[in-house]
Amino acid sequence: MGQILGSLVQAGASPTIRAGQSDAREFETSDLDHVKLNLLLIKVTAPDTVITQSCRVVIPPGTVIQDVRNRGVIVVGAPDIEIVFAKGSVLRGSPAGARPDEYRGYGIRVNGQTGVTIRGARISGFLVRSVGNQGRRPDAGRH
Repeated sequence: MGQILGSLVQAGASPTIRAGQSDAREFETSDLDHVKLNLLLIKVTAPDTVITQSCRVVIPPGTVIQDVRNRGVIVVGAPDIEIVFAKGSVLRGSPAGARPDEYRGYGIRVNGQTGVTIRGARISGFLVRSVGNQGRRPDAGRH
């Protein structure tokens, strides 16, 4: 994959972020020094956000994003990517005072993808915080 420069993408109704969607604005990563400096920056504010390349996720303070379709607020749609949550970002599926028996949906779904790394995620207010079924690489099991 080519060089990815940081940019801000507003995630709306069922967005898909694909390789090549970027611009030349960079951002600070002093809170996560081990992370590559040039990651796509995605602002998540709606459910069904499909991520298909390495990125940094920003969620505005106090944001509640309900998984109304039970497909996941964030859906990982590609193998071998790294998703880094920005400092202070919380993926919250229910209001702060909600009882656990009222929690619904999935925070992050990683269905069938391998080699996915998620760093710095703070997730609350979902029935399931993150879930992934076992992915298999095409060359898995070959010697």
